[in-house]
Amino acid sequence: MRGHIEVVELLLEQEDFGLVEMARDNGKNALHFAARQGHVGIVKALLEKDPQLARRNDKKGQTALHMAVKGTSCDVLRALVDADPAIVMLPDKNGNTALHVATRKKQAEVDLSNKEIHQNKIRSDCLARNVQILSQHSSYWELHSRNKWYI
Repeated sequence: MRGHIEVVELLLEQEDFGLVEMARDNGKNALHFAARQGHVGIVKALLEKDPQLARRNDKKGQTALHMAVKGTSCDVLRALVDADPAIVMLPDKNGNTALHVATRKKQAEVDLSNKEIHQNKIRSDCLARNVQILSQHSSYWELHSRNKWYI
């Protein structure tokens, strides 16, 4: 699966092939790999076939969005969040959301909060955890001191 969208679409048409259901021993599926590698066309094709695929996690509890923030494609991030906005707040087995992973990877250009995807309840439930994680990073405090309105 190296970005060959036509091949992926043909495989998705074959119901008995099971591309959507397939996963490796580590629990990663085709969407995890496509998201990590930045193949937006494949990500969209897989999500069109099964939108719930965005919520499937690997053995570490990571979704395709966790994998996407480790990559460099903002288009993949957008496709995943558009398919299911709530995945932004899904934690892995360590309690980390994709936003936490992006912060640790210092992916400054990854802005999962740019779209109005969070409802107030989701924000309030997760704000304390996000602040706890983010406050451990010096870049957070530098930003916070310059922008008092940030939180």
